[in-house]
Amino acid sequence: MLFCAYHGILDPHSSQENPFSPRPHWGKVSAMPHSDLRRVYPRLADFESLAARVDPEQTFHNAFLEWVLFGG
Repeated sequence: MLFCAYHGILDPHSSQENPFSPRPHWGKVSAMPHSDLRRVYPRLADFESLAARVDPEQTFHNAFLEWVLFGG
């Protein structure tokens, strides 16, 4: 996967504690792990529930979404 190739070269400190509480831009590659995304997007669990309801067959899932949004 293309995003996996970029993952190894991203700043390993980009997801550590930061006084500005940065949130990744969804249109750009980010190394922020799912656990940190849950912290900076408090309603991520609501999105996960919605996605499970409207796409139970996971038709619109891919490896990137699984890794970033769903913590797989």
